[in-house]
Amino acid sequence: MKGRHVSVAVFLALCVTASVAKKFKNEEKPAWAKKDIRDYNEADLERLYDQWEI
Repeated sequence: MKGRHVSVAVFLALCVTASVAKKFKNEEKPAWAKKDIRDYNEADLERLYDQWEI
């Protein structure tokens, strides 16, 4: 029974975390994030790489 309570608590914590996580609205995104991937220049690709590296 205790294991079930722990499982439910973990599931609820994950649901709350997923629903509260900040997501950009289209108007709030930086200009470079609105670009089509095919239009990225070298600086945009470097910024994207730095974000994924962390």
